[in-house]
Amino acid sequence: MVYTGDFNAVRKSSERKGLNSRGYTTKREVEGFNNFIDTSKLIDVPLIGGKYTWYRDNGTTKSIIDRIMISIEWLNYWPDSKQYILGRQVSDHCAILLKPVSIDWGPKPFKTLNMWNYDLSFKLVVKRS
Repeated sequence: MVYTGDFNAVRKSSERKGLNSRGYTTKREVEGFNNFIDTSKLIDVPLIGGKYTWYRDNGTTKSIIDRIMISIEWLNYWPDSKQYILGRQVSDHCAILLKPVSIDWGPKPFKTLNMWNYDLSFKLVVKRS
């Protein structure tokens, strides 16, 4: 299973910079969110490509409130899964992409268009390569 979204909570106070509506990150918020993750048996996979997933327009506040969390079954199937922060486009939130770091699909098949068979030099080019 995969859970993704804007959780509006951080796992530790260092995941929020600037001021929120209360002026700080509460211990209750952090403990509650971590308890939810632990109780749900979710895994917060490593985040790559940036430090924060949400930014206030004026840049005074930023935090990691958007996440992709996975189940142990997902991790068993794709053990090298990572979440990548992509650039912000329209929203004040960054898009996040979940993908495995390394999958060995084996050798890449050779593909060509049939029209190349009519070019007399094509087979020689392929042979040299």
